Amino acid sequence: MKKCMVIIGIGLLGLSMGCKKNDDAPPVQIALQNEPPLSFDLIDVPDGSEDVDVTPTLSWESAKNPKGGEVTYDLYLGSEVNPTTLFQGDINDASFEITDRLHLLTDYYWKVVAKDTDGKTSQSAIHKFTTRTLNFPAEAVNNEANFTARSGHAATAFNNELWVIGGYDGHWKNDIWKSSDGVTWTEVIPTNPFPERRGHTITVFKDRLWVIGGYDGNAAELPFNDVWVSNNGVDWELVTASAPFSERENHTSVVFDDKIWIIAGDHDASPKNDVWYSSDGQQWKEATPNAQFKQRRHHTSVVFDNKIWVLGGLIQSGLNPIYENDVWFSSDGADWVEATSAAPF
Repeated sequence: MKKCMVIIGIGLLGLSMGCKKNDDAPPVQIALQNEPPLSFDLIDVPDGSEDVDVTPTLSWESAKNPKGGEVTYDLYLGSEVNPTTLFQGDINDASFEITDRLHLLTDYYWKVVAKDTDGKTSQSAIHKFTTRTLNFPAEAVNNEANFTARSGHAATAFNNELWVIGGYDGHWKNDIWKSSDGVTWTEVIPTNPFPERRGHTITVFKDRLWVIGGYDGNAAELPFNDVWVSNNGVDWELVTASAPFSERENHTSVVFDDKIWIIAGDHDASPKNDVWYSSDGQQWKEATPNAQFKQRRHHTSVVFDNKIWVLGGLIQSGLNPIYENDVWFSSDGADWVEATSAAPF
């Protein structure tokens, strides 16, 4: 009788059987084939969570490998509903602590992909969470700082300290104060080479402090278009007494594209919408004399998402002031796009 061979595939098992003339059949051979890591669930942060801290720890169940081999994990995290951005790869544990702060008030989606040494993968479900807003304490860190109560001053962070310069407390000021914790304040110098002022701006550029423009309400009632710089907050140098942009107060300044930018402002209740920039604080160029947004003062400007943003402001003062809640942005300082004409604030 001739030999015969029958091969039967059952699921993941290969069952090999043979028959011969005699009854001396070989033993049944069973071979395990590799399959992906088993399914697993996300644990923390729970799906739909709100007010989540900006440095959360994400965790999930361990994904077992049927063959008992090593399993590692890839974490995907982003603002798209099906996140495709690899946030962290080759994680050995079933959790990951995020140390780089996430954005405030942002919806995030995350998933985990388990993979074995043979490249077989298994993916979790996708969960969503929303980060918290700003944390405000119930009480002020200092109800009465060492410097006098004032308005029209300017503040910034420089050399890991908070700085407050000038303003108006019933008298025009040019004093400078600093603090490493917001509680204890030290007067750097009581008076400075530059005149007293309010409505000026200060910014940090090329590791130095810059003071730009403002208004002196003493007898002369002078607006300024001067620029001052210091590398320590004590010793100040006049970069230019008369920059090419007009004298102004209540403008804004930001650092963008390795340049200082001056945006709008006013004097004598004549708001502006011009934009200027400089790479050294001395030579200034006009990006645009009339930006697409309305002339304004008392607005704010920030750099975000590699763009300059202008938010709100006062476009007409007097008996019937007009305030704006529009938002504009620009990637070059010359061409401006309206993100919204009426933000919900």
